Amino acid sequence: MARDEAPGNRGLRARLAKGLGAQGFGQAVNILIQLLTVPLLLGAWGVGLYGEWLILAAIPVYLSASDTGFATAATHDMTIAVGQGDRARMVESFQSVWLLLVAVAVLILALAALLAFALPVGRWLNLARMTGDAPAWVLVLLAGQVLVTFQTGLVYSGYHCVGAYGLGQSLMSLTRLIEFAALAVAIVAGGGPVAAAAGLLAGRCVGTLAMWLFLARVNPELRPGWRHARPATVRRLLAPAWASMGFALGNALNIQGFVIVIGTVIGPAATVVFATLRTMTRFGQQLVNAVNMTVSAEISTAYGAGNRALLRALHHRSCQVGLWLALGVGVGLLLFGEWALGVWTGGRVAMDWALFPWLLAALIVQSLWHSSLYLEYATNRHARLALAYGAVSLLAVAAAVVAAAWAGTVGAAAILCAAHLAMLGVVLPVSLRNLDESPSRFAAFVARPPVRFLARVLRPGRAEGER
Repeated sequence: MARDEAPGNRGLRARLAKGLGAQGFGQAVNILIQLLTVPLLLGAWGVGLYGEWLILAAIPVYLSASDTGFATAATHDMTIAVGQGDRARMVESFQSVWLLLVAVAVLILALAALLAFALPVGRWLNLARMTGDAPAWVLVLLAGQVLVTFQTGLVYSGYHCVGAYGLGQSLMSLTRLIEFAALAVAIVAGGGPVAAAAGLLAGRCVGTLAMWLFLARVNPELRPGWRHARPATVRRLLAPAWASMGFALGNALNIQGFVIVIGTVIGPAATVVFATLRTMTRFGQQLVNAVNMTVSAEISTAYGAGNRALLRALHHRSCQVGLWLALGVGVGLLLFGEWALGVWTGGRVAMDWALFPWLLAALIVQSLWHSSLYLEYATNRHARLALAYGAVSLLAVAAAVVAAAWAGTVGAAAILCAAHLAMLGVVLPVSLRNLDESPSRFAAFVARPPVRFLARVLRPGRAEGER
């Protein structure tokens, strides 16, 4: 990897190769789902009802913060504990957070149902095609799907902490595939938004159950229960958990917040254009996230073992690979994006060349700061950065209201790009300072295309001394 890395770590390269392979499968699943979802829903429902679905589906995403970040904090804590050889702490963290998430899910679902049916959601959101209790049922079912996803994330931590993150990521991707298949069956059968939401919930439940069954073989010490749950463990994880919740809330604001702003300020038709083009650019971010997710387990383990040289190498490589992946996707979309959009949507969504470059710029900037963030995120030291991200995202959504009213979707996209630049200025200096790394050395490293590194990782069986 970087020059600070000890040479010849075939075990590390093998795990990374498996992780990247699993992430490749996951990205193929994501791309397949995204490619099929838009024409499937547009063809079955039309632009108007699809736009209303996008607006409604954006709301339950905010429930992703209701686990208070404990699943993510537990994942990192368990992996650090394994790096330190403390498996008793791994089990305590797992069962403590499992019990907490079950209690939170019951409470939140009851509250969501009460509010959804008591409030005039359809009138508030100017929904014309979804009438009666349909908006409430969609919200409640999608809320249930989000709450079950908490369990999916916690089960994944059992794979992540023992280095089986490749298998865990593959099973999570299969869960998404099952989830989408249930959605597609509901739509093909003539179902509307309520049936689609029910399909998503059913698919998520089936996939999560399968992950539990496989975990019993991979990490048999982890199982549902409360015997090893400790209030002290919950208190210990409170600070990093709240920080993780800050990132979940920031992501919801950053992704779905802009959709809601455009939907309410401009209208459903503009929402479809913005959401579709941003989904295209987020293909690149999903590739970057694949690298970050693969590396995060190794960062946690290296931190637990006190291997500072490996931490520096992992940070540098993830930033380098993430940046060049984003650049490659950006160039590809500039050249072929309009053609791909026409094929993808069947000509129903037109390319907006005033909007699209702003979204591509946001992708490239985000790839760098998001990769650097994982140095702190995977070691549960991200509290201040989470606070900054939440604040920047909230300000960005507020500014987008004004910008969208003044300059349409282009104004909102410019605000999005500015928000990512602000986060780059916050995150990267913290990471470099904690690694005792100079900005010029880091910049020189990430500016080089990572061709030889990727060749080594994708061929982990080479001789240890071969460089």
